Amino acid sequence: MVEVINASKTLCGKQVLKDVNFKMEKGVIYGLEGVNGSGKTMLLRLLCGLILPTSGKVMVDPGTTFGVLIETPGFMFNQTAYANLKFLAELNHKIGDKEINNILKRVGLYEERNTKVKKYSLGMLQKLGIAQAVMESPDILLLDEPLNALDEKSVKDAERLLLEINEKGTAILIVSHTLDILREQCHKLYKMENGELKEQTQKQLKE
Repeated sequence: MVEVINASKTLCGKQVLKDVNFKMEKGVIYGLEGVNGSGKTMLLRLLCGLILPTSGKVMVDPGTTFGVLIETPGFMFNQTAYANLKFLAELNHKIGDKEINNILKRVGLYEERNTKVKKYSLGMLQKLGIAQAVMESPDILLLDEPLNALDEKSVKDAERLLLEINEKGTAILIVSHTLDILREQCHKLYKMENGELKEQTQKQLKE
């Protein structure tokens, strides 16, 4: 679906990714951990084409679709949650009102769908970010700290939603500092250190 081959990235004279090799395949959940500044978010940006590698390459199968939640989504804060999702949906014409309302229900925002986003709490904004990433059932889902600011119930709801999407074949990459979540949900776990990507062994996963 998407493969990174010997990719490096240099920004302002600093190498932020170093000879990264990574492949995402259908139906697999990948976990990525690492400290702030290690290169995790940069890898997500590389995978979805927001940045290009300085060397190496990224290969994407033709027709592959992406759903992305990286840092803070750029919502229209003077518009409602529903209006934000409707605007995004009209770009691709893949889903309609029924699907938008359904995803708002799944993330727990249906009752507040007509509330302007500027009145949303951080947790509600995070739910809306998840909704916009998953609503069109993408082939690949890239999520940067998707469970931040969510309460316990919302975390469980989000986990169920992601697992359901994954069962339909979507490949998911989750970046999180919460190792327990990564170990429970992910089929493969990676660690980023100073721009270098390393796959964790089964022994490391159980430790």
